[in-house]
Amino acid sequence: MAAPCSPTSPAGTEASEPPSPLGDGDGEALGAETEVAARLDGTEAVNRAVPGAALASSGAAPRPVLLVGPRFDKEYPLNPNRWVKIGRSKKAQLMLNNASVSRTHCSLRWDKHRRVVELKDTSMAGTQVNGETIKSERNALAHADRLRIEGKRIRFEFLLDLRPVGLGFNDPREEQKGLQSLKKLRGPALIQWRDNLRNQLANLTAEVQKREKEAFEKEREFHDIAMRRGLRLKEDKQRQEDLEKYTAGKKALEEKLEESRKQWLDKMSADSEKNEGEVKPIMDAVAERQVKLEKLQLKKDELERTIHPERYAVADVSRVGNYSIELPTPQKTPSAGVPSRANSEPPALDDVDAEEDAFANLLSGIPGQQAGEGPRLMEAGQLESSSADEPDAKRPKVEGAELTVKPTVITS
Repeated sequence: MAAPCSPTSPAGTEASEPPSPLGDGDGEALGAETEVAARLDGTEAVNRAVPGAALASSGAAPRPVLLVGPRFDKEYPLNPNRWVKIGRSKKAQLMLNNASVSRTHCSLRWDKHRRVVELKDTSMAGTQVNGETIKSERNALAHADRLRIEGKRIRFEFLLDLRPVGLGFNDPREEQKGLQSLKKLRGPALIQWRDNLRNQLANLTAEVQKREKEAFEKEREFHDIAMRRGLRLKEDKQRQEDLEKYTAGKKALEEKLEESRKQWLDKMSADSEKNEGEVKPIMDAVAERQVKLEKLQLKKDELERTIHPERYAVADVSRVGNYSIELPTPQKTPSAGVPSRANSEPPALDDVDAEEDAFANLLSGIPGQQAGEGPRLMEAGQLESSSADEPDAKRPKVEGAELTVKPTVITS
């Protein structure tokens, strides 16, 4: 078996050099259930696979890799949109020199636009993909898919690695090792492994149920919180609307209050001006009458002092040991024997106006004074008798001393 590993050759064209062997024809004899991996013979296939890897590492577009060899340690890159033929023909890129293999057994192509590897089977026996036989149809391959071609007393296997194009994560060789280790289990070991899997499944089922219960509780709590949050948002919206309404009402009331205040101030100002206009004449009249009353009071006091000088007598207590009270005597004029009116009456009595005359008429009812008569002079004896007729409470009392009253003679 030989394969011309020419990754740069166009799809469907012949290789420019003779095919290289992919595996020797004298393959190892195996039993009916013995599995043998495809082998690469010589360094020619390895050297031909290196340029593809070098192209991948030199900055070319990433491509899927087909793993070949007994331990899948050889790589064959799949160029985009080019069919890689696998079969017994010398024109195949991967030649399998076995009589049971068809000349063009199958073909592989990396569709760059669809990002998928296609398998096209053109054989009579078919091609197995993960143990399932495919005949005369196209299938899309996935990462770590295992291709198997049955030959005479030999099997050729390939692994598809899609990690370079970002469609796979695990190494397909490690997965195949795990599958082979499972196939080696027989008898009690397989039963024990089955029991372990059952226990793991039971534990996982219990854990899933527990997590589902917790998730249900969390979901119910979430719905409760969402419901309370919705109610709170609704209440907040209602409160905001009420606040806006109350704010508008407050503003309207403040405007109305301000307007009413202005109206009341204007009304009070008008009333105050009106009252001032009405009260001013009254106040002026009252002030005038008050002035007249004060003048009349002064005149009255002067007349009383003139008529009843004894009521306004003040005891002279400046002299120690002599408790006599002397009344002031009017000074005589320089002209002897001719009394002066200016010396006998106060100066205020000279200019009595009409109001003073009216007040003087009020004094006409005083006992002992007739209308049109002036005040009569009282003799000294009468003054003493009049003072003697007064009650004791009105007479001054001085103990241990004589009270001497000197009458004042009023001459007209």
